[in-house]
Amino acid sequence: MVYTNPSAPRIPLRFEETRVPVWKMYYQYLPLILPWLLLSAMFSVVVTAIHAWKTDSLQFSLLFVG
Repeated sequence: MVYTNPSAPRIPLRFEETRVPVWKMYYQYLPLILPWLLLSAMFSVVVTAIHAWKTDSLQFSLLFVG
């Protein structure tokens, strides 16, 4: 009986073959993050509007949100 080595995985010839763009790495998490970003932006707009309404100063209220 002759012993043979199991087939080894192929080694990439160039480093560029193993690189993945950043947007492909994080694109799968976008549906999880996007609703929270939208809710956060909507909440900031509501807080700014209420603060501007109560203080009659939009510039002063934008100081806290921005």
